[in-house]
Amino acid sequence: MEFAKQKVSSKIQLVKKQCAGKSVLDVGCVGQDNDFSSPNWVHRHLVAVASNVTGVDINRAGIQQASTLGFHIVHVDELDVSQKFDVITMLDVIEHVNDICQFINYYAPYMKEDGKMIITTPNPFNIRQSFNILLFSKPSINPEHTSFIDPFNFVEIANRVDMKIQDFNWLKEYDKPVKLYLKLLTTFVFSWLRVLRRHLNANYAVILTK
Repeated sequence: MEFAKQKVSSKIQLVKKQCAGKSVLDVGCVGQDNDFSSPNWVHRHLVAVASNVTGVDINRAGIQQASTLGFHIVHVDELDVSQKFDVITMLDVIEHVNDICQFINYYAPYMKEDGKMIITTPNPFNIRQSFNILLFSKPSINPEHTSFIDPFNFVEIANRVDMKIQDFNWLKEYDKPVKLYLKLLTTFVFSWLRVLRRHLNANYAVILTK
């Protein structure tokens, strides 16, 4: 796959389109945002468009809190393996786990034979990282992440879990910059460089099939 020519999308719009009218298993949904009322909490958007959504997470306190708001989220130990879903979403989750292939293989049995798995993750070559190093001498790293996965690495991951990359999308920044210097850099530098070189985008999405 020629990643340099793939389109750039919004994460929420992409996921909503793929999940509309489908049964969805949303993996790691509690951690998508710290505020369940936030417009950035993707799980809420999935519930609005999918035929049915089951969330799964390991954060028991978060599960309980979300459940009181009417969301159907269960602990990973409570999943019924006989359940099959049209779509499994793993949105900015795999960079947190110990073993990516093992993690994907764990949830693959919950996917229907003609189903798909949508995985989003940060792009390690995001142009902002280079500027962070230039300006502050270090990249911006989430201490809870265990790895950065380039799209080319993901080809190998797909092969190892015996799945195919059906589609690929670069993803825009999730949040608009707040600080003035970031607003200026985004408007006059980052946006233009990302047009010239797609591999400088902030995040990406991979859609896997069996």
